[in-house]
Amino acid sequence: MSPTEFCRNKVISSKSNFTVAFALLNNEKREAMEALYAYCREIDDIGDSGLETGIARKKLDWWEEEISNALDTPTHPITIALRKPIESCSLPLTDLLKIIGGVRQDLNHKPFASFIELESYSDHVAGAVGRLSARIFGDVRNAEVLTYASELGIACQFTNILRDIAEDRENRRVYIPLELLKKYDLNFLNGEANDTETVKSMCHEFYIIAAKKYKRAFSSLPKENYKEQRPGIIMGMIYWNLLKKMKEK
Repeated sequence: MSPTEFCRNKVISSKSNFTVAFALLNNEKREAMEALYAYCREIDDIGDSGLETGIARKKLDWWEEEISNALDTPTHPITIALRKPIESCSLPLTDLLKIIGGVRQDLNHKPFASFIELESYSDHVAGAVGRLSARIFGDVRNAEVLTYASELGIACQFTNILRDIAEDRENRRVYIPLELLKKYDLNFLNGEANDTETVKSMCHEFYIIAAKKYKRAFSSLPKENYKEQRPGIIMGMIYWNLLKKMKEK
């Protein structure tokens, strides 16, 4: 199996809604996105696999070295597949490494005190992915394109947080910033039940913050870049619609 086939199989097995946007890409860009997606899935799975923390850290250590050597001596099929877009699309290794850093935070999970801390984490696990994707889709010499991609990635991560709030609490993880929980006198850390209406009010405020991020993201994308960034726009709209559906429940 070739590295390209390895990545494509990983994408297919994920059954992600995101991949519908890949059909808009030519072969070279689609293969680049499949390699990036396979990489993100591989790193994310380390954090979600339930591995003993020490083993998970060693796996991330290995990937940090692998990515750092991606242009010289890649050994994993995903890294081998990533080598071409790293060169042709000028993908920064710093953003690829940021994704690993975000998963490290999950292994040592501590509640975020503020939205500033949450945004920093979200930029690692999602903003970096947005910027890498935007570089694959097209020209990013206009800095506003990368601003759009970062903000859209963070907006999608905020949507994930709101969607998974109950599951995360069961796993003793709290991604809603403590400053917002304290505002509503909610405690998600001790496993105790909270007033349902108060939780709904808190979630609604978080929804408003996330929705504003989508609006800022799309408004910051220059019109001349719409066409080439269309796959990312579609991916963002899928998640924005998911956020809107959660509001209706």
